[in-house]
Amino acid sequence: MAIKTDKAIKISQKHLLGIQDLSINDVNLILDEALEFIKINQSKK
Repeated sequence: MAIKTDKAIKISQKHLLGIQDLSINDVNLILDEALEFIKINQSKK
């Protein structure tokens, strides 16, 4: 079951083909979002 959210992350790049041009804030935002996905996936066990 998918969890619907109105939250969308916004990074400074239009695409994510590489991470070398991302700011520290962008990287932290992506990692924080990844942690949320991990929590959601682990809670379904």
